[in-house]
Amino acid sequence: MAIQECKEREKAERHRLIITSAREPAETEGWDAVTTRRLAEAGGTCRPAPLTPCRLTP
Repeated sequence: MAIQECKEREKAERHRLIITSAREPAETEGWDAVTTRRLAEAGGTCRPAPLTPCRLTP
């Protein structure tokens, strides 16, 4: 049960962080300012590399 409890605590903490991170730009700049990129930056997550098209060559 300890692992499950730890996962639940981590999930609750992530949820709180997302809500807290979204609230400030939503209140000051409106909901259009709330983006996944801004939430990720607030959460300390690095930006993913841009996707490149897949080329299928024989």
